[in-house]
Amino acid sequence: MKKFEIDGNKIRINLHLKLWKDKKMIFSIACRKKSTIRRSIEANTYTKAYLRVSYLKDFYNSGYYNNKKDVLSALSAFTEKPLLDFVK
Repeated sequence: MKKFEIDGNKIRINLHLKLWKDKKMIFSIACRKKSTIRRSIEANTYTKAYLRVSYLKDFYNSGYYNNKKDVLSALSAFTEKPLLDFVK
Protein backbone atom coordinates (compact mmCIF):
# COMPACT_ATOMS: atom_id res chain seq x y z
CA MET A 1 0.00 0.00 0.00
CA LYS A 2 1.40 3.37 -0.99
CA LYS A 3 1.22 5.98 1.78
CA PHE A 4 2.41 9.56 1.45
CA GLU A 5 2.33 12.49 3.82
CA ILE A 6 0.99 15.98 3.23
CA ASP A 7 1.41 18.35 6.17
CA GLY A 8 1.83 15.38 8.50
CA ASN A 9 -1.30 13.62 7.21
CA LYS A 10 -0.96 10.37 5.30
CA ILE A 11 -2.63 10.10 1.92
CA ARG A 12 -3.17 7.00 -0.19
CA ILE A 13 -3.36 6.70 -3.93
CA ASN A 14 -6.46 4.98 -5.28
CA LEU A 15 -6.25 2.77 -8.37
CA HIS A 16 -9.24 1.97 -10.59
CA LEU A 17 -9.27 -0.46 -13.50
CA LYS A 18 -12.11 -1.35 -15.87
CA LEU A 19 -11.80 -3.85 -18.72
CA TRP A 20 -14.06 -4.38 -21.73
CA LYS A 21 -14.32 -7.14 -24.29
CA ASP A 22 -16.61 -6.78 -27.31
CA LYS A 23 -18.10 -3.55 -25.91
CA LYS A 24 -19.16 -5.30 -22.68
CA MET A 25 -17.51 -4.57 -19.33
CA ILE A 26 -15.99 -7.80 -18.08
CA PHE A 27 -13.98 -6.64 -15.07
CA SER A 28 -13.87 -3.71 -12.67
CA ILE A 29 -11.72 -3.20 -9.58
CA ALA A 30 -10.78 -0.36 -7.27
CA CYS A 31 -7.97 -0.82 -4.77
CA ARG A 32 -4.82 0.73 -3.35
CA LYS A 33 -2.29 -1.95 -4.32
CA LYS A 34 -0.38 -1.53 -7.56
CA SER A 35 0.41 -5.26 -7.62
CA THR A 36 -3.29 -6.16 -7.61
CA ILE A 37 -3.94 -3.91 -10.59
CA ARG A 38 -0.88 -5.25 -12.43
CA ARG A 39 -2.01 -8.87 -11.91
CA SER A 40 -5.51 -8.00 -13.11
CA ILE A 41 -4.13 -6.40 -16.27
CA GLU A 42 -1.93 -9.40 -17.03
CA ALA A 43 -4.48 -12.10 -16.16
CA ASN A 44 -7.47 -10.92 -18.22
CA THR A 45 -8.14 -10.87 -21.95
CA TYR A 46 -9.77 -7.64 -23.11
CA THR A 47 -10.06 -5.21 -26.02
CA LYS A 48 -10.25 -1.93 -24.07
CA ALA A 49 -9.06 -0.83 -20.63
CA TYR A 50 -9.59 2.25 -18.47
CA LEU A 51 -7.04 3.08 -15.78
CA ARG A 52 -7.37 5.86 -13.23
CA VAL A 53 -4.87 6.72 -10.50
CA SER A 54 -6.26 9.22 -7.97
CA TYR A 55 -3.79 11.08 -5.79
CA LEU A 56 -6.00 13.65 -4.07
CA LYS A 57 -9.58 14.78 -4.48
CA ASP A 58 -9.94 16.07 -8.06
CA PHE A 59 -6.26 15.30 -8.85
CA TYR A 60 -5.76 12.17 -10.92
CA ASN A 61 -4.36 10.63 -14.12
CA SER A 62 -6.51 8.44 -16.33
CA GLY A 63 -6.84 7.05 -19.81
CA TYR A 64 -8.25 4.40 -22.13
CA TYR A 65 -5.92 1.79 -23.64
CA ASN A 66 -6.23 -0.97 -26.24
CA ASN A 67 -3.47 -3.39 -25.21
CA LYS A 68 -1.69 -4.71 -22.13
CA LYS A 69 1.63 -3.05 -22.94
CA ASP A 70 0.07 0.43 -22.98
CA VAL A 71 -1.90 -0.14 -19.75
CA LEU A 72 1.17 -1.41 -17.92
CA SER A 73 3.23 1.54 -19.20
CA ALA A 74 0.57 3.97 -18.00
CA LEU A 75 0.43 2.26 -14.59
CA SER A 76 4.19 2.64 -14.24
CA ALA A 77 4.11 6.27 -15.41
CA PHE A 78 1.19 7.23 -13.15
CA THR A 79 2.87 5.72 -10.07
CA GLU A 80 6.50 6.74 -10.63
CA LYS A 81 8.27 8.25 -7.65
CA PRO A 82 8.86 11.80 -9.01
CA LEU A 83 5.15 12.18 -9.71
CA LEU A 84 4.18 10.85 -6.28
CA ASP A 85 6.69 13.21 -4.68
CA PHE A 86 5.09 16.10 -6.60
CA VAL A 87 1.71 15.24 -5.10
CA LYS A 88 3.12 15.70 -1.62
